[in-house]
Amino acid sequence: MEMLDKELERHVFADYLESLANQFRAGKIETENREWTVSDQLHAKIRIKEKKGRIVGKLSWQWSSLADYDQGEKREYEAWQDSYKMVKKKMGSSFKQLVREVEKSGFPSPQSLEDFVASSEAFVRYADPEWQEEMQIYMDHLENLKRAVADRQEDQVGHEVRDLTGCMKSCHREYK
Repeated sequence: MEMLDKELERHVFADYLESLANQFRAGKIETENREWTVSDQLHAKIRIKEKKGRIVGKLSWQWSSLADYDQGEKREYEAWQDSYKMVKKKMGSSFKQLVREVEKSGFPSPQSLEDFVASSEAFVRYADPEWQEEMQIYMDHLENLKRAVADRQEDQVGHEVRDLTGCMKSCHREYK
């Protein structure tokens, strides 16, 4: 199934949903590039609500697709996942250190800033294509932070730390 983002007539949308439901019932779902086995158990989020004069529905689901990978693909994914987790953990701990220093003295130490910048740049290399817009915003705030530190603009440093915190929280809400 392709990504669907367009205006549809009600019956065309219903047909699309029925086709998707039939794939789930059959235990196989098609994406743009492959057919996947649907797990017997999966995590789903369904929300339908009225919002400012319109009905908004959101449907998402997930399950592990590793059962459909061959051994080489599994090993490659597991190595990537281990590296990704390590980089993410390093970025989180370096950001916490940076925040502690900013709260204490108004500025991070050169080493803390360097560690945070390096781990953020490493994390960008792991970013999924769908994260690119948010990652660019994040990296722009990181550049602003570096500039504020270099120019000794304490208020701006605090502002950028808050903006980076907001970027991280927003990203986690959207893509976790």
